[in-house]
Amino acid sequence: MRPSFLKRMERFNKGLEILEELRNYEIDKFSTDLKLLSIA
Repeated sequence: MRPSFLKRMERFNKGLEILEELRNYEIDKFSTDLKLLSIA
């Protein structure tokens, strides 16, 4: 495998990790909003 290809894969995996964190954050935020709504 070429080093440039490995670098691209690393960057791709990093992007996936960031997306995963964002999605988890959105889900947490959403469930918090739902809890607030159910209290109100």
